[in-house]
Amino acid sequence: MLSKVALVAKSKVAVAVLGVLLAGTGGTVALAATGHMPSLPNVAQGANNNSANNNDNSNHGHTVSIEGMLKAYNAGANTVSVLAVNSSSATVITVNSQTRVNGENASKLSDLASAVDHKVQVQATKQSNGSLVAWKITVEGATGDNGQENNTRREIAGTITGVNANGFVVKTATGDSVTVVVNAKTSIAGAASTLAGIKVGMRVQVHGTSQNSSTLLADAIQIESDSGHTGDTGSGH
Repeated sequence: MLSKVALVAKSKVAVAVLGVLLAGTGGTVALAATGHMPSLPNVAQGANNNSANNNDNSNHGHTVSIEGMLKAYNAGANTVSVLAVNSSSATVITVNSQTRVNGENASKLSDLASAVDHKVQVQATKQSNGSLVAWKITVEGATGDNGQENNTRREIAGTITGVNANGFVVKTATGDSVTVVVNAKTSIAGAASTLAGIKVGMRVQVHGTSQNSSTLLADAIQIESDSGHTGDTGSGH
């Protein structure tokens, strides 16, 4: 009888030692109490999850962030054109099936067709050849991240102080400079009927939608006088 007890004791000690070697100190208690080898699938699964997360982060290791106005979405070419803040020309960015789209009334690439002239934030990966591939595009809503002023109706009047390929800059009677952006939907009337006809020194009235405190997307532009009859800037006669 005594020899059987000793044999059982020796067996449990052997199992406990084996548990230390195979599973570490965390598995010793389970082995000593049950005499069975503990299962390790959860440990392996956790390692796999961490590896997957690290791989996902490394996929966007060369991310470039661009904030500005969406000027075009070309489904055939799989590209978007974004006019970045303080930029005079749009940046062309490639999109693909991996590009995530979110924001106001936008959840897929095709929704970008209705988001032209909306503010967007683009996260893109820079390729070895310098091109950009978007992995996330966020369309800003009615108020966006700039508060209530964003996308609200606004009217300004003043004198044009600069003209570029996308619009012009107006100095108002209060001395503020406002960048006016023109698109295909903008109507222009008066002394000029197209953007090409707008010159520095012309007085204008602009109705549009605020993109931020210093940028206005124009719906209608009325040219009050040409450069030869500019008068003052509205500060007095």
